[in-house]
Amino acid sequence: MKEQPRILIVDDDLSNIKILQHILEDSYRLIVATNGADALKLVSRKTPDMILLDIIMPEMDGFEVCRRLKKNKKHKNIPVLFITSKSDVEDEALGLKVGAVDYITKPINPPVVLARIRNHMLLKKQHDQLKRSITLSEKQLVDYARDLTELHKAKKKQQVELDLLLEKEKYRRNLEAVFESVNDALITIDPELNITEANRAAYDVCCLNPDKFLGNKITEKPASECRCLAILLQTMESGKLVHDYKVECSQKGCKDKTAILNTSILSDKNKNSMGGLLVIRDVTRLTNLEKQVEKQHKFHDIIGRNERMLEIFELLDNLSDTDTTVLIRGESGTGKEMVARALHYQGVRASKPIMTVNCSALAEELLESELFGHVKGSFTGATRD
Repeated sequence: MKEQPRILIVDDDLSNIKILQHILEDSYRLIVATNGADALKLVSRKTPDMILLDIIMPEMDGFEVCRRLKKNKKHKNIPVLFITSKSDVEDEALGLKVGAVDYITKPINPPVVLARIRNHMLLKKQHDQLKRSITLSEKQLVDYARDLTELHKAKKKQQVELDLLLEKEKYRRNLEAVFESVNDALITIDPELNITEANRAAYDVCCLNPDKFLGNKITEKPASECRCLAILLQTMESGKLVHDYKVECSQKGCKDKTAILNTSILSDKNKNSMGGLLVIRDVTRLTNLEKQVEKQHKFHDIIGRNERMLEIFELLDNLSDTDTTVLIRGESGTGKEMVARALHYQGVRASKPIMTVNCSALAEELLESELFGHVKGSFTGATRD
């Protein structure tokens, strides 16, 4: 089995060393030094194929370490890559002047660092082969040229892959910027109904806590208690999209809001489901303005402008979302049934049917049975439950 190239990491910050180890440990043998003096000793004992060198270190900085390496005939051809937080052009120019082959600024971008290291490893390999080629025969030179061509192809392929990776990262950032800039709340789930993303507006509109919602299933608490997410669940189960569905939202620690919901099913180019999208638009202010206008002259199908009717409208509005029994009294023809229907259709049960019963048309002894049912034998003619 071919031995992996050895890389020396020199940095006085252990957290940076751990990051680089995590990126490189699968492809390279790694040795570590936390200062310049130890690094020079390690190079003498275990000659590395490459050195990743920080600049800002106590006693001996990275520039001085690089100068000493390049003065040593045995070590001067070891590629040195500066990885540092110093981003000034003058520092980069100095780093290249003292002999470094590359200059990478922190914070570390793993794909870019890995690609640059691979490229410089390839260049070192080419350099080493060129040195050996001086003693090769003509046939060996032909073989070498073929290998060199393959190496160039590999390098070109790696560059293409790196360009694609950077392009994908650019698109991802653009998409993330759009996602965060939308004023409507956006919530996405995967095919397993796990909440995968929620933009900043979702936390503002819905008062969601990202630590409690992201990664959780919408079928489990606390997500299952959200009426808006219940609509998205219906879409995922039935496949039917929801357009401009109006709901009243109430969350703990959050003011009651009125929202318009729209749902979509996310799919790839092959129309395979990738999850769902919920769009929530806060229309509380608009709804309140509409209510203020309607409140002046109308409540459901009841119309009136005098002071007494306006008082009744206000009372009905306060009762519409109250879960309790309401007794409506009045002379025949004064609109008791209209009031009952207004309370129903303006309240939380608006999507449910309303049943009207004329109690005066029922015999007194049968009234309870007709309204609430009876058991077999409770009166003459009650032959079954």
